Amino acid sequence: MLIAKVLVEYSVFQVDQTYSYLINDIAVKPGLRVFVLFNNRKTVGIVMEVEEYAGSMEKYEEEFGFKLNPIISVVDDFVILNKELLELAYFLQEKTISPLIACLSVMLPSKLKPSSSFGKKKFTTFVEVVDSKDIKLTPLQTEAYNYIKNNQPQTQTDFNKAFNGSLLNRMEDKGLVVKFKKESRYYEQKVETKPFHKLTPDQESVYKEILATDDQVYLLHGVTGSGKTEIYLQLARQALEKGQSVLILVPEISLTPQMINHVRSRFGDKVAIYHSYLNDQEKYEQYQRVVKGEVKLVVGTRSSIFMPFDNIGFIILDEEHDGSYKQGSMPRYHARDVAIERALNHQAKVILGSATPSLESYARAAKGVYHLLELPNKIGVHQRIPYRIIDTQKALYKGQSNILTNELIAAIQERLDNNQQSVILLNRRGYTPVFTCTKCLSVKMCKDCDVAMSYHRDDNIMVCHVCGLIQKLPVTCDECGNNRFTYRGFGTQRVEVELNKLFPKAHVVRMDADQVGKKGSHERLLNEFENKGDILLGTQMIAKGLDYHRVTLVGVLSADAMLARNSYRSVEDTFNLITQVSGRGGRGQLKSELIVQSFDAKHYAIVLACQNDYIRFFNQEMQYRHLANYPPYSYLIKIVLSHHNEQLLEEKTAMVKELLNQENVWTTLGPSLMTKIKRQHRFQFILKGKDLDLMTKTLSEVNSKLTKRLASVNILIDVNPMEME
Repeated sequence: MLIAKVLVEYSVFQVDQTYSYLINDIAVKPGLRVFVLFNNRKTVGIVMEVEEYAGSMEKYEEEFGFKLNPIISVVDDFVILNKELLELAYFLQEKTISPLIACLSVMLPSKLKPSSSFGKKKFTTFVEVVDSKDIKLTPLQTEAYNYIKNNQPQTQTDFNKAFNGSLLNRMEDKGLVVKFKKESRYYEQKVETKPFHKLTPDQESVYKEILATDDQVYLLHGVTGSGKTEIYLQLARQALEKGQSVLILVPEISLTPQMINHVRSRFGDKVAIYHSYLNDQEKYEQYQRVVKGEVKLVVGTRSSIFMPFDNIGFIILDEEHDGSYKQGSMPRYHARDVAIERALNHQAKVILGSATPSLESYARAAKGVYHLLELPNKIGVHQRIPYRIIDTQKALYKGQSNILTNELIAAIQERLDNNQQSVILLNRRGYTPVFTCTKCLSVKMCKDCDVAMSYHRDDNIMVCHVCGLIQKLPVTCDECGNNRFTYRGFGTQRVEVELNKLFPKAHVVRMDADQVGKKGSHERLLNEFENKGDILLGTQMIAKGLDYHRVTLVGVLSADAMLARNSYRSVEDTFNLITQVSGRGGRGQLKSELIVQSFDAKHYAIVLACQNDYIRFFNQEMQYRHLANYPPYSYLIKIVLSHHNEQLLEEKTAMVKELLNQENVWTTLGPSLMTKIKRQHRFQFILKGKDLDLMTKTLSEVNSKLTKRLASVNILIDVNPMEME
């Protein structure tokens, strides 16, 4: 008698265990989804194990004390999670303190997730010709018949684009063609490939050192424009020639159409591209290409780390410092940790690349935990980009605008006169972030969150950038009835208006989250800038992955805004963003310049970023981290409790504090009151300690107690958080 150990679809700790089901006359393997009865409901689960029981059904029920229900049916016709990924889920469960089913679900595209609402398979109708020698054809039918015959496989959709759909129906009635359905899949496209570039001496040295040494993790610190991507591609080629697979991960904002075309120009269509702009069907088809062994190279964002390869040679994380590698929902894993764990399983090598490595990674490299590699020189004639830091406060005293100072305006005009391009970064979308009554000075706030509503002039609406609430522009003040308002601060929409006023003949392209919501808009905007644009204005999404040789000016507005964030990483994030966006200039033969506007013009993060001096920044910032005992000198775990009832939340928070303070493996900071989000009141604890494994093990035990005692209060656990309030 075969028994299946099944995890059911519910991502809650109360049912975080496998349940036993009888396997009748169906083929069941670990890694398949199945339908089972759970709590008298038809539920989807994932088979974790299949074991044989020597006794009878009656003996089993007597021994274990419960009735054994059979598996109803199997959902999949292929194993969706291999043995390595099933085992990897236990690693994620332990490291992130999450239900095991959540760790499995995050690995899969939506159509394969263990959920009762998983998407149905999509089918495509094909047409095929049959022998027509005894059938008289009209000239049009002859043309259509030959078209189908010479263009196999031929879909009905493609035929209808070339001919009238009714023609196909008449041909079917005559017995000239037959229709049949197949599950929709990806079909390879013809892509023109180009030869690989010859490596520079610096690149060649790094490439050979990676191949000649046996370390598991390499940190490649290379300045922007030093040619890290070319090394990645040539390492991928070397692994593919040995029959190995390669994962190349990039942040979402770096996976530009330009980057995708760059990879495809080397490997043709033998590469799967996997990112959030794909729809559910497209993700499913790319995942299937990997499962079926059709591709050995994947370029994608964070979730690509779970691609079901069975012989990985390299896992490469470009821009390894980027916060998007950390999952924002349960399980809150970091792709870097998963990459290192998978590399252990495959005896593969991990390459962490960045011009601004995270302080934790560079500290590990400095200690010899990671193998440190350096690319200190930019490829091209302009090794150093001259910079100017403009004190916005002083500019205001002189009667200038705090949005675009006179120096920056003159620099943009100079580029326009010389038919060159400018890139302007402001990491704040919308028109203005603060909308204020002129009489009582009250700020228009989100009714569900403790945050100000942002004014979006394009649509003349107020938007909460936290919960997404949209409201009409107020006619009168809610507090005093006044009908006059003013605004403070500025976002990309307002800067766009100012640029169009100052440079009416210039072609300004704005790129932010409001502009790239629709599929294909990212590529369309970049093509527009490359072919017709003079000024590219945007948020952090323009800081990476762009390579345009006519860009000779990079401007950064409100460079010190990120320093005001309530996070120990705010200084590091500020340095990273300025350094990354400065690398968009100086990529060709033309001289480039960096102009940074800031109220805090002498802050070391801003000055050192302009000087592109990562080592000095690292040394200085590490001193502050050491004084405050923040990572990499300690480990942190964030716990957030939330509930709509403030009094109940305060009572449960006091109980949690008591439980946390009973443990001596960490120092408990908090609870601290957080801003209300989506009508949920929130309290935060920070656990700080030296032994992360012991901290997670202990907190997992504490969480088991909390799950039973917190009732309806939500608990969020984030190990090694990237953000704190």
